[in-house]
Amino acid sequence: MKVTPEGTVKVLDFGLAKMAEVTAPRGNPETSPTLTLGATVAGMILGTAAYMAPEQAAGKPVDRRADIWSFGVVLYEMLTGRRLFKGETVAHTLAAVLQTPLDWEKTTAPPAIKNLLRRCLDRDVKTRLQVIGEARIAITKFLANPDVEVATAPAAAVPSTRKTAWAVSAVLALIAAVTAFGWWKSTRPVERPLVHFDVDLGPEASLLSNYGASVVISPDGARLVFVSKGRLFTRRLSQPKATELPGTEGAQAPFFSPDGQWIAFVGGGKLKKISVEGGAAIALRDIFNARGGSWGEDHTIIAASTNGTLSRIPDTGGAPQPITELAQGEAVHRWPQILPGAKAVLFTANRTISGFDNANIEAMSMPDGRRKTLLRGGTFGRYLPAANGAGHLVYVNKGTLFAVALDPDSLEISGTPVPVLPEVSYSPIAGAAQFDFSKDGTLVYRGGIDAEMVTLQWIDAEGKAQSLPAKPGLYGQPRLSPDGKLAALTVGGDI
Repeated sequence: MKVTPEGTVKVLDFGLAKMAEVTAPRGNPETSPTLTLGATVAGMILGTAAYMAPEQAAGKPVDRRADIWSFGVVLYEMLTGRRLFKGETVAHTLAAVLQTPLDWEKTTAPPAIKNLLRRCLDRDVKTRLQVIGEARIAITKFLANPDVEVATAPAAAVPSTRKTAWAVSAVLALIAAVTAFGWWKSTRPVERPLVHFDVDLGPEASLLSNYGASVVISPDGARLVFVSKGRLFTRRLSQPKATELPGTEGAQAPFFSPDGQWIAFVGGGKLKKISVEGGAAIALRDIFNARGGSWGEDHTIIAASTNGTLSRIPDTGGAPQPITELAQGEAVHRWPQILPGAKAVLFTANRTISGFDNANIEAMSMPDGRRKTLLRGGTFGRYLPAANGAGHLVYVNKGTLFAVALDPDSLEISGTPVPVLPEVSYSPIAGAAQFDFSKDGTLVYRGGIDAEMVTLQWIDAEGKAQSLPAKPGLYGQPRLSPDGKLAALTVGGDI
C-alpha cells in the first residue's frame, strides 16, 4: 500500500492466492515475491513470502481464504507497526509463516479487532474467516462505537482508541480491494491448483549449462525432457520414472515443438527431431551449433549457426536461411526464442564469444528484420506470457533470474528489471542458463552456481599456494610481466 502526497491510500499489491505471473520483489526476503523451488523443480509458489497463507507456503491448493490470511497480516502490521513474520531469507520467512506461534499478548488492539485478527490468522482454513465481507462488517461496527468492548482486556493492553480507529479506517480500502478482486476472480475460469515438488533426475543427469537448458518442460507443463549420459530422457510429471529416447546419442540443447509432441536437439553436428513417444530421430540439417534453438508456430525452427548468426529452416528439414547479421563489434548471436505468433524472435548478442554477463538481449521483427536492443547486461532471455496478454522478459545476469515487463507486439519493455530468483545455474562463458517455462508459467530450473568461476592463486617454486585477493571470475590465459610483479589475464572477454 502506498500513500500519495495528498494523503490518499492506494492499494497497489496484496497477497494473491493464485496468479501465474512473475511479480516484483521489494528488496528483502520479507517482501520478495517468490518462485521458490529447489534445484530441479517444476512448479511455483506465488505470492509475497511474509504475507503468504500457510497452505500457500506449503504448496497446497489455495482459494480466497489465502487472501483473507494476507489481509490479516497487513492489518496486524498496521496496528502494531512491526513485522508479523521475519526471516533472514525467503526460506526462513516461509518457515515462520508455517510454524511460528502468534504472540497475541503483544497485540494491543481492542478486543473486537483482536478477535477479527484471530479469525483471519487461523492456520486452519476450515475455521478461518470465510469471506472478507465479514471483516468489513466487524470493522464498521467498531468504528461506529469504538468504546463498546466485546470482551474484557487488561488495562495495560488497551491502546489509544483514536490511533486504532485510524488504522482500521485505513485498512477498509484494502477490504474493498480484496472484495472487488474476489468478485473479479470468481468470474474467471477456475485455475488449476499450484504444483510444488522436487524432481530427482538421477546422479548421471548431465546438466551442464554450456549448451542451453538441459532440462526443458513441455508447453502444457506435463512433461520433462532432459539430457542424461549423453542421451535424451522423457518423463511425464505424473509418472515416477523417466524413459530413454533411443537414437539420441550425443544430444545437446533440447527444445519442444509448440504442440509438445516433438523434441528438437543437436547431436553429432546435426539438428534433429524425435517424437516424445519415441521412434527414429530425424535429421533436419547438418552443422548446426548447439547454442540454442526455438520451434515456432509457423512450422519453422530458428537455431544458432556455426558462423555466429541465427538461421531458420522448416521443421521438416531443408536449406537454412540466415535471418540475422552480426552488427559492427558483435561476435555472436545465441539462445533464440520465437515469440507467440512467430512475429518476432528474442536472442542474445555479444561482442565476444565468452563473458555473457555484459551481453545484450535483442528482439527482431520477423516480417521486416528490424532489430531492437531490449536491455544490456543479461543473457538467455525468455518471454513469459501473462493472462492479460502482456508478459515478462525473464533473463539471467550473474546467476540471478530477473524479470521486466515486455509487450510482445510493440517489443517495448517497461519498468525496471527486478530480481526474481537467486543462484540459477548458468554459464557466464557460454551465456546459457538452466531454466525453462511452460506456457502456463510453470518453471523448471536447476539451482546452484556453476564451476566456471575460478579463483586466483600464486604457487611458488616449492609448490606452496597462496590465494590472491581477487573475487572469483572468468579468469584465463595468465601472463606474467618480465619482472614477475604483474600479471595480465582475460576476464570474460576483457583483459
